[in-house]
Amino acid sequence: MNAMGDLRCGLVALLCVVSSAGLSWSQPTPPAQKPVWRMSVVTDYFWPEGDLRNWADASDLVVVGSVADSRVEVTPSGSHLPPRVTTIYEIAVAEFIKGAGTERKVLLRVSGGRVDIGDKILDVVNASMPRLEKGERYVLLLKRSDSAAARTAADAPIYGPLAGAEAVFVISPDQRIKVPGQGRLARSFEGKSAAALLNELRGR
Repeated sequence: MNAMGDLRCGLVALLCVVSSAGLSWSQPTPPAQKPVWRMSVVTDYFWPEGDLRNWADASDLVVVGSVADSRVEVTPSGSHLPPRVTTIYEIAVAEFIKGAGTERKVLLRVSGGRVDIGDKILDVVNASMPRLEKGERYVLLLKRSDSAAARTAADAPIYGPLAGAEAVFVISPDQRIKVPGQGRLARSFEGKSAAALLNELRGR
């Protein structure tokens, strides 16, 4: 038998072995996903009376800025209670409408967040305050934190939202306002120009 015949016989033999062995290829099995433990919390925020200018007067700080970074902190609450979950947003300030800072950043602390706690994912949704998204621009009405420990530990001033979702205004790429809040005052600015909102806050 010539060399070509030997090659054909070898290939046929190899195919027979593969067929008889039932050899097959499959995708690797993905690792099991961790269970997600979802909870909901409600924060009792302070709601000032009056118009938006009154809300600005009640704020310690009013800024235009975006989320530069965020982190989630978990504090144990006892053996029979779920841990307390808090999100700290680092806000890069583009403009101070009220108040001023030595640095162009402030820290915003809100209850809730999503975090891996080892055996599960803890997802705590704050019904009173939306999660802020990196890359979005916001107008934020803020109150200084009352926690002395938080003020001491932070590398920048820590604030909370004046009235939860009602004090958060999203500036869309076309310079229009979107509001996550459902209150009358917040909804009255839905779709208006960012300039109109900022003029109102400045009292113009």
